[in-house]
Amino acid sequence: MLRGYLLVLLLWASAYSFQVQAQENRAAVLVGTDVEERSIQVQFSDVVEVKKTKRKRIQLAEKPKSSQDRDFRLQFDVDRDIDTENIEVHVNSNLLVEEAGQKGSSIKKIRRSGMDEKKRYERMVRLKSGENKIYVVWKENEKIHFSDTLIINYKERKRNLYVLSVGVSSYQDSRLNLNFADNDAIDFANQMELQNQIGDSLKLFNKVEVYQLIDEAATLQNIRKQIGLLEQKLNQEDLFVLFMSMHGDQPSVGGDYYLLPYDTDADIVSNSAMPMEWVNKQFEDFPCAVMQFVDACYSGNSTLKSAGKRTEILDDYMAYAGTGNVYCFASSSDTKKSAENPRWKNGAFTEALLDCLNGKTYRIEGNPIRPDTNGDGYLDVLEVGHYLETIVKYLTDGKQRPRMSLKGSGGGLPFFVY
Repeated sequence: MLRGYLLVLLLWASAYSFQVQAQENRAAVLVGTDVEERSIQVQFSDVVEVKKTKRKRIQLAEKPKSSQDRDFRLQFDVDRDIDTENIEVHVNSNLLVEEAGQKGSSIKKIRRSGMDEKKRYERMVRLKSGENKIYVVWKENEKIHFSDTLIINYKERKRNLYVLSVGVSSYQDSRLNLNFADNDAIDFANQMELQNQIGDSLKLFNKVEVYQLIDEAATLQNIRKQIGLLEQKLNQEDLFVLFMSMHGDQPSVGGDYYLLPYDTDADIVSNSAMPMEWVNKQFEDFPCAVMQFVDACYSGNSTLKSAGKRTEILDDYMAYAGTGNVYCFASSSDTKKSAENPRWKNGAFTEALLDCLNGKTYRIEGNPIRPDTNGDGYLDVLEVGHYLETIVKYLTDGKQRPRMSLKGSGGGLPFFVY
């Protein structure tokens, strides 16, 4: 019996020694996390277990528990000797890959004073609705280092659409009168208002608010005031759309480009009209994406003494209009007169835009030209740009070609549902 007892004791000791050695081997692989023991999937190995350790070579800089912004700026510090090419960010056990066109989606080094022993990096993380478990992983030879796990709860907010539509045909100075600029703004506003009728399962926006300033309501003061009031309503997820149909002018060569509201004095345009540089400076402070549609009816009226050709004026304007997250579409013509047609009761640019929003298909040289090119039922920035470029030229027999700038970070931004 004694011999049997000793044999059992010897077997137990061997098993214990083997278990300790296995734990030591496993601990040598995983370094730098204070989360409870769990299974986690990483790119470097199939499934590994995470244990507590005191030494952290990767540290998260801030640890908020919740966020109302979809894009979260993750900052973390790493030891200076770490090869950052092997650093990865994981969200909910999935590798966070760099996304084309998404600002900040790559890991980059940022300056930080007073920290000689560590380097600070940041990476924009696009949060998913609900719980987001974020951590940083670094592979060193056969070791895998983990940062702490940052848990952020994000409640997705459906964005809102705000539209300001401005049109002037009947001016205070009757020498400036146009034919259909007021119709342009009214028709565009009515079309955008229809987005409120989209069913909950398909709609892009929680709510759509459309504001109009037509003829005598479209004074310089009222336009500036309304833009300022709408800016106060905007959140990061929202979309602001500005439509303007009126005279456009550049009084001096190399000078600013102006849009002419109702109360413009044709004899002193630079002192009474609205400089587009002012408009675009306002957009620099907007928290959300902005779309501009400018049907500037420079009609060759002898009252206006523009110093530049229309294409030159629009090119100068577009150079600074489409910056940041601002997308701009503007009518343009190589001739002195923008196209208007009594049959349309709109300018050519606006007619093409309305056809785009109505989903109208043209057939040009046997080829169908449709707005929704991918057939997903949504109209995005790139699709409207392609449609306007083709259809405006077609409607005017090549005499009018729109200008557009799509320099924002999300060219595929959807803004309209069919």
